[in-house]
Formats: sequence, C-alpha cells, structure tokens
Amino acid sequence: MSRLNAKPALMLPLALVLGGCVANYHPAPGQATARVNLNHVMQPEMCLNGEIYRLPVDQAGYSRIPAGQRVVLRSRHYVQGYPASYVCNPSLSLVPQAQGSYYANLELRNDRCRLEVFREDPQSAVGLAHEPSVTPGDRCVLKVMQD
Repeated sequence: MSRLNAKPALMLPLALVLGGCVANYHPAPGQATARVNLNHVMQPEMCLNGEIYRLPVDQAGYSRIPAGQRVVLRSRHYVQGYPASYVCNPSLSLVPQAQGSYYANLELRNDRCRLEVFREDPQSAVGLAHEPSVTPGDRCVLKVMQD
C-alpha cells in the first residue's frame, strides 16, 4: 500500500497543495523581512516551515520574505507547444538578511532551467553581488496532520 493510500486524512492537504490552493504570504506585523525582486520569475513560491506560499509582488516587482531563517524559493514554469511540452520547477534556499534586497532570475537555456538569487548591491558595477547563503533548493518538506 502506498503512503498516499495509507493516510486518507492527508488527501485534502495534498490535493490543496497539488491543486494550486496555495495562500499568499503576508509577513506578521513586526516580523523582520527582506525584499526580493521577482520580475523575472514565473509563478514564484516560497516554502517556509513546511508550508508553501505564493509570493505576491508590488508594482515594482518586489515581494517580502522572512529574514533570518532559511527559506526555499521556487518557480513553476510550464510551456505547452508543438511538438512537446516543457515543465520546469527549479528551487533554491537562502537565509535573507533583515532589510536585505535580493534579485531573483529564472534562467532558461538549452531545455534546462535554474533559479538564481543575487544580493542587490548599488556599489557593484552591475548592481548585483554573490549571495553566500544560497544553496541548492531543498525539497519542501510539507507539514502533515497526525492521526
């Protein structure tokens, strides 16, 4: 028997996650945050403490994310065309600094994709700098209800 069939109580949360019923992330009042430019990321999401959130952007393309703890950023990219469809779900994790400003980019090249995040740095010649806390995207370990 598969795990999916073993715990019927898990079906609804799993269906909500897989079906796209994901809440927008809104920081708690007074919570330390950073901002990330998501203009070049399709369907940006964040995994935080086993919960998946959509990341709404403001008019400038920025979203607020929690600071001081590791978060997983991810993108869901789907292109349907002739003769094939293309699906890409890159992710990465980082520990944003309070009041930090970041730039995310979805890189599509040669039938491959990756998500990149840089620290915005006005002192740099290109306005961006390496972000040392970035690591490969961990899979989001979802919280499940216990019997």
